[in-house]
Amino acid sequence: MVASSAMMTKLSLAALTLDDVARLCRLESRELDTRAWEADVAPLDAVAREQLRYLASELAVTRSTTLNEATIWSRAIYPLLELAETDVVRAWAEVPVAARDPFSETELVGVVDGVLAKEGVLAGAPGHPFLLVVQAKRGMDGVDPRPQLLGATLAVLWSDLAGRGDGATAATYGCFTVGDIWTFVRAEARVVEATGASGLAVTLAWSREFAERSEAEVILRALRSIARGA
Repeated sequence: MVASSAMMTKLSLAALTLDDVARLCRLESRELDTRAWEADVAPLDAVAREQLRYLASELAVTRSTTLNEATIWSRAIYPLLELAETDVVRAWAEVPVAARDPFSETELVGVVDGVLAKEGVLAGAPGHPFLLVVQAKRGMDGVDPRPQLLGATLAVLWSDLAGRGDGATAATYGCFTVGDIWTFVRAEARVVEATGASGLAVTLAWSREFAERSEAEVILRALRSIARGA
């Protein structure tokens, strides 16, 4: 859905397409590097290992391809996000995202399924997210989750780089899930100023797919690595 006014074009994350994202920034992808996502962080403690064993045992007897989004989110996705929390980083669900392109009259708005973020200035509300999670929707209204995820990461990068000049850089992380399958992306952005074409150049580094029922520890280690770098 696109709503226009005399001054502003508002794009909904839920209806975003890859072509929409490509018009808002210069996109490129790096070659898949599987090792970069198998994070080298401190060994998991006994409590975390026990919780992972429980999650894996539950998923082993669950038909994740047939469960609705709310059920798989509560049983598989959000519990891992919680396990990645630190003293200052929290997992949050149903988080509004909105940002204006510093280089055009375009605004991205919507809600992402989950984030990792520090608490904001208002108690009980998330601050600026550094990991965005989008869950694939099913049924007649199901769409590819990747454009929505890329749009949300672009909104975060716009906020990070607003007012900064040529060559300024920022990075953020995203993840989309399909059933209990996780795929991560690291988005690195650079401000590129050129006559009539100023904007962001965004390079995407994707992970391979991780199956939670057999690789929950690898997923959690990746999440904790991201959380500890916040």
